[in-house]
Amino acid sequence: MFNLNRMSGIIKQLLTLAHLLKGLCEDIAILCREKKQTLHQEINGPLTIKGDPKALRNMMVNLLTNAIRFTAEGGSITVSLYREQSTAVVAVSDNGIGISPDALPHIFKRFYRVDKARSREADGSGLGLAICRHIVEAHGGTIQVESRINRGSTFRVQLPLYGLTS
Repeated sequence: MFNLNRMSGIIKQLLTLAHLLKGLCEDIAILCREKKQTLHQEINGPLTIKGDPKALRNMMVNLLTNAIRFTAEGGSITVSLYREQSTAVVAVSDNGIGISPDALPHIFKRFYRVDKARSREADGSGLGLAICRHIVEAHGGTIQVESRINRGSTFRVQLPLYGLTS
């Protein structure tokens, strides 16, 4: 017999990343305008994943608010969504202050702050990126970062597409 409650729960967990990101970018744009930053969107296709919309939104909010926080007034932030094989890739790029090569291996650890004084000024606890990694991994994905001092950072999240295998 078909279990309607189970199917209803699965449908609620399916989400289209493009829809999530577009709505989030509308909300985040307000913070960008306050710092005279430009927010670019390169959101392609209806890519569907299975996941917790609230957790994924929190992860994206964290990545975007970090980009805003560590990008100077007048800077630029780009949110990209595209398909790569059997994964959806979300990239958050900025032209901000960047992260030193020494710090990169540690930024996803709990309570780690690149510059403790700077993080305190920006209300950082050192938990945000650790929580992002936990959320991404709980969804079967990966998160990576590339960064150069005074050139900016790109956080790249890969999540498995619903119904596809590699």
